[in-house]
Amino acid sequence: MEFEAPIDGWYTWVAVALVSVGLAGVAVSLPDEPPPDADRAAGVLDRVGASEYEAATTLEHDAEAVRLGPERIAMRNSGGVDRARVSFGPVVPVYTLALTPAQRTSLDGVLAGERTLSVDLEEALEDGLSALETTTGEWRPATGTLRARAVEIGNRRMVLVAV
Repeated sequence: MEFEAPIDGWYTWVAVALVSVGLAGVAVSLPDEPPPDADRAAGVLDRVGASEYEAATTLEHDAEAVRLGPERIAMRNSGGVDRARVSFGPVVPVYTLALTPAQRTSLDGVLAGERTLSVDLEEALEDGLSALETTTGEWRPATGTLRARAVEIGNRRMVLVAV
């Protein structure tokens, strides 16, 4: 008695073809790139937030969209979504701040380390920080560069983040 399937049976060829099509479908559906590294971004934000001195950083990333919250960061691209928690914050996304064009220019200088915080910018940041607790993070298009700077207003330290 033989237990081998006859290789010339039509049902064998149909089964092999179906398995091949199924495996090809799985291979095509796999992402072509890994998801962005949100843990790396959170680590960078933590180093800036935990610094005893005035600290700033710039991080290159491959995310197409970023979502920031007071204690979290999420990054997304065609490879998927990655999320991480930030321990030293709060993280204040600059796009959530209601700023005048002059304040926005001043804030860009602060993020670049070229300027110090002005009084009116400090007030806008305090307002933004109080509104941050009621704001839910939304996906925002990313530029490929994350800029962060730790600032202290009164006795409260925060990490300003521009994506």
